[in-house]
Amino acid sequence: MERPAYPIADRRPWLWLVTGALIGLFTYGAWLVPPLVWVAPIFTMRFMRAQPVLRGFALALPVTAAMLAVLLRGVVPIPGVGFAIFVVVGAAMGLVPYLLDRVLAPRLPAFAATLVFPLAMVALELLNAQGEWGTWGATAYTQAGILPLAQLASVAGLWGVVFLISWPASLVNWAWEQGWRWERVRAGALLYAGLLALSLGFGYARLATATTQATVRVAGIPSDPPSLVSRDETHGELIGRVIAGAADPADRDAARALFEAGNARLLERSADEAGAGARIVFWAEGNGTVLKDDEAALVERGRALAREQGIYLGMALAVLTPGAERPLENKIVLVTPAGEIGFEYLKAFPVPGGEAAGSVLGEARLPTLDTPYGRIGAVICFDMDHHAYIRQAAAQGVDILFAPANTWPEVAETHAAMARVRAIENGVSLLRPASNGVSIAADPYGRTLARSDSWQTEGGALVASLPARAVPTIYGRIGDAPAYAAVAALALLAAWAIARGLQRRAVARRQSSPA
Repeated sequence: MERPAYPIADRRPWLWLVTGALIGLFTYGAWLVPPLVWVAPIFTMRFMRAQPVLRGFALALPVTAAMLAVLLRGVVPIPGVGFAIFVVVGAAMGLVPYLLDRVLAPRLPAFAATLVFPLAMVALELLNAQGEWGTWGATAYTQAGILPLAQLASVAGLWGVVFLISWPASLVNWAWEQGWRWERVRAGALLYAGLLALSLGFGYARLATATTQATVRVAGIPSDPPSLVSRDETHGELIGRVIAGAADPADRDAARALFEAGNARLLERSADEAGAGARIVFWAEGNGTVLKDDEAALVERGRALAREQGIYLGMALAVLTPGAERPLENKIVLVTPAGEIGFEYLKAFPVPGGEAAGSVLGEARLPTLDTPYGRIGAVICFDMDHHAYIRQAAAQGVDILFAPANTWPEVAETHAAMARVRAIENGVSLLRPASNGVSIAADPYGRTLARSDSWQTEGGALVASLPARAVPTIYGRIGDAPAYAAVAALALLAAWAIARGLQRRAVARRQSSPA
């Protein structure tokens, strides 16, 4: 099939770059419009294909960085120059799939060339997921609200969704370069349409055939100030002095009284939810704030409450050791109805920056406990962003996963959506009580059973009847195998492109040599 010369002749390349960037403002965060995630790459790719390789990258970089600076304002907790460096590096990495497309596409057969970009997107996001920020920014999360499509994560994880989202960019550019002539692109267009229909059909069928299971009433208790996550600035200053070991005895007593008031209220609310029928009650991340010296006494009160009410009580604690190099133990103490400690868990993946620097790190091993309501497990907030770690839930046969969290407004919706995708991947029910954010309860298909927003309704418990049995998933068994297959396919395409390039050069040399 006839291929255009690269760079492509185009009279309006800057229009396409700006259009891609403007649409890109609606592909993440508070302004997210999910269908536009499929559209924005079309125009950025058109611009890159209309430029020499390095020039295209150099021109696209500042525009893309500016878009990210707007998109990630308030989302990434990095101040000043550090934020500027973050968005420039992020923009450069985000342009790598476009660079690979620009370099390899001209050297491959037309339809095969359309696979470079989606495979490169999968490879890039797999690479990003290995870093300290985990899967933050993964394209698949933008489609979490489209449940039939999101079911693909139960088979191929994030990677199947990102491939499906990314392929149209190169397919549309292929059609564009062929002058929109249907007879030239029909086979490729029908192949993609079939793949999309198959994926959506699978999702609709999976949701339609979901069976009713035994359920258990659970309750999540978001923050009820005063606590470590209190929004009161005066409290924050006091707690800061205590953590730093700079508090005088009066300040220490004041902080202890503040913590005690919050903890007493948590225990009271837990008893209320147990009385209303909840069999498992979990606090939001760090809600039970306590000095290390007082931890044992607080846990003992939780044990007494669990025995009295006959419940499993997940005490999400922020245990403070003033003046220590790492003063924070961000942990869960799960108490059984017998008043025994079912397990203790320290957050394995604190948020990079201040939390990571000040936290005692836990072992990256998901704790579990068998109960009459299935096998339950628990992690904390940012742990959920590390998909490979959470796959332990599927490997260990967890039925219900508890993930207490503490967020901030700019990431509240995104983080809740990410947690729902983890539920789909691993086929588990999920309770995620969140301080300063969106609390959700979801079934193994990612369907929201209950939801509350602490910024709109403060103090209310999140109550739901969760399915008490997991739904086995293909992804739970094979993990990231589809992503590594995509990386291998990309490598084969690159090798093929190089071989074809060398072959063309050899032919050109022979033709130019004197007979």
